[in-house]
Amino acid sequence: MKKEKYYYSKPAKKGCVDVILDSQNNVIEFGKKFWAVQYVPRVTICGIYDNEEHTMSYGIAKCCKYDEFNKKLGQEISYARALRKPYKVIKIKPEDKISTLFIENARLIEEEVLTHWSTENNV
Repeated sequence: MKKEKYYYSKPAKKGCVDVILDSQNNVIEFGKKFWAVQYVPRVTICGIYDNEEHTMSYGIAKCCKYDEFNKKLGQEISYARALRKPYKVIKIKPEDKISTLFIENARLIEEEVLTHWSTENNV
């Protein structure tokens, strides 16, 4: 029997504001304000647990900058990829808590994917 779980990255934009802080990190004064907004893709990650093989296979769907995030479509793409050509497969030990292991690995995969994306796009 196979069971799938999904992880969705949060919409993220980066920005910064120049400030002057005191020794306790309280804002003393705002400097020149600068706000930079940057596109960061949304990611859907599917983990399929196979209790016969005791493995979890991960598939990824990543939006491009022209896509509007669609949860259902992300589920379909990441599920198909987890079945046919997984990004990563991990072995599950009997003592492992599957839900915790899924989240930990999904977050690591998200970080890998977004780091790779940032490098490709000179961000």
